[in-house]
Amino acid sequence: MAFIQYSNRLLQVCGNAFKHNKTGINTFYLNSLRRTFGDSSDMVNSKNRIENIYYEYIEDFNALSAQEKEYLIQEILKIHYTSIYGVKEETFRDLFSDKKSTKIKIILIREKKSNIYIGFSFYRIYEIFYEPNNTSNENKYVTTCYINAIMPSYRGYALGTDLVKSLEYQTQEEYPDCNRVSFNYTLNAFYYDLRTKWTPLVVPGINKLDSPHPENLLRKTINFLEIEPIEGNPFVTKIENVHVAGVDKEYFMKNIQNISPCRRFYMEQTQFKPGHLLCNLALYNLIEGNTLKLKPEKYHTFSPIAYEVIKYKTRFN
Repeated sequence: MAFIQYSNRLLQVCGNAFKHNKTGINTFYLNSLRRTFGDSSDMVNSKNRIENIYYEYIEDFNALSAQEKEYLIQEILKIHYTSIYGVKEETFRDLFSDKKSTKIKIILIREKKSNIYIGFSFYRIYEIFYEPNNTSNENKYVTTCYINAIMPSYRGYALGTDLVKSLEYQTQEEYPDCNRVSFNYTLNAFYYDLRTKWTPLVVPGINKLDSPHPENLLRKTINFLEIEPIEGNPFVTKIENVHVAGVDKEYFMKNIQNISPCRRFYMEQTQFKPGHLLCNLALYNLIEGNTLKLKPEKYHTFSPIAYEVIKYKTRFN
């Protein structure tokens, strides 16, 4: 009963968006949410909620069967529609058939007692070559690009941070001896701020860099991914009216001087307008002879997260 009451509260929070179809959600997904919550046992309390989860890792989404892919997309959409509003389903689905990426990977967070997914990271890996006609390892930049979402009732437990740590750790282990960077068109100021805590080399940002090459690599990545910037800012793009659920825009804009400089920078760039995202690049590892002509350095070494991470078990043949 407690879990059903929680489910109804969650659906009520999302109710206006569902009711008026502002998210592009359809009846199938709303009913799926109700079934998922209604069939679960009971809600774990806030004290041990964090202890009753584990992470599932999908190494290669493209290697799965069509049926498995569709199942995962539907599960991810359930989380997506409780966390992110204002983007059409077909826009989101297009990301799963990205032809430019070398790999598509997924990390899911499952709550043990109810057996439901409560968070995900869907991320793509690209190989960007900075200088033309140069396919050397020194000129290759292995680039992650991710979308994360956590169900609203599970926010505040650093699960989103652990999703990023986990995906970057997996990438670090898979590509140990190469330039590693992370590109993102960031919807949430929190994730932009998080990246700046791991490396001083984030562009655009508050740190002025002596070299123009990181910014040029960002521009090249934006062009490679065919992202269209808005007029007047080459690093801000617009995707429909997408926005994070539960964020009080007026409060943050009114208190903009009291938040961290990096979050303030993000908000000044996007103006917190629906659909506006900040394209940015974080450099985590640069090898000897890198074509950005920067000092070779590991700016951040990611460690395994504290939670259990297991390989995803397919449901269909």
